[in-house]
This record gives sequence, C-alpha cells and structure tokens, in this order.
Amino acid sequence: MEKTIPINPGEDNIYINADKDHDIKGSIPKADFFNQVEQELLNLITTSGQTPSKEDLTQVAAAIQRIVDGGVRYQSLYQRLRTVENGVIKAEDEKIIGWAQVSAEITFSLDMSLCTKTAPDDVITLELYVNMPTPVAIHWPADIMWVEKEVPDLSEAGLYLLTFRRIKSVWQGSLNAPFAVFSGS
Repeated sequence: MEKTIPINPGEDNIYINADKDHDIKGSIPKADFFNQVEQELLNLITTSGQTPSKEDLTQVAAAIQRIVDGGVRYQSLYQRLRTVENGVIKAEDEKIIGWAQVSAEITFSLDMSLCTKTAPDDVITLELYVNMPTPVAIHWPADIMWVEKEVPDLSEAGLYLLTFRRIKSVWQGSLNAPFAVFSGS
C-alpha cells in the first residue's frame, strides 16, 4: 500500500480538516485511498482463513489475533502453506512450507505420493516450521542425511525452521544451515 495524496492536502501532504473561519478547504480522500484500504483489509481477513462478511464486524480483530497467536504464516504464489497433520509432511513438486504445532512426542514422515518429480536428478525442497511451546521428543525419518552430520538439537521450546531437500534420491535435512556445506558423504 502506498501513500495517497488527498485533494486539498495540508503540509507534508497530510489530510486536514476544513476551517471556514480561515477559508481553508478540508482534504478529500481519492478513490485510490479507499480501494487500497479496502483491499488491505480484505487480504488481512482472507489470509487469516476467514470469508469476508458485511455482517461480521469483528473479522479484522480476529485476523490480527490469529496472527499474534501464530496461527497465520506468510505465503506467496510459489510457496503454499500446509499444516502438517499427524507428522506427515506431504512433499509436492513445487516448494512448499509446512507448519507443525508440536506439543507431544511425534514422529515425522515424508509422503511422496503427490510428487511427479521422480527422476534421480529432480530436486524437491520443503521448509518446515515447528512450533514447540514445551520441549518434546521429535523423531525424523532415518534416511535423512543431516547437514550438521547429526539430528539437530530441538531440546528447547521455540520456533524452529527446518529445510529438507531431495537431490539424487537422497533426502538432506538442515536446521537453519545452508545446504552448500553439505558434502553428501
């Protein structure tokens, strides 16, 4: 959203009120202003998983609360947010972002049934955000080769970002570390 300059702006292009005693005309917002504000609010509401409704005047507050509570994460045209249910990370051909709320011991697994990239040189990348309010045991598939040479330490409560990449039919895993340091041996 960019700043719109109203008709009859004040100093620094801000909105001002009319003052008949001093013959000052008040500012008038342009249509762009209303369109931008409306679109921003609609994006906020729909990103939080709600359907815009003229009857529900609490949707913006609910959307902000969901974001504050951690229930909404960034997503773009090329990155699709997926909730990880029962520890199953569903890989797809395009880069995906997974979100897992972990509050009890869990075993993660990789489901490749949605992938059409099956050639040995095909690369598949996924990112997984793990939100762990209290420390719990997390188990990963045994065939993941970790950049750090061992399963990362997730022994403290917190939000973790893990990246998984399949190259030449081998899954590599990383906790906030670049894949460039992975030697594959």
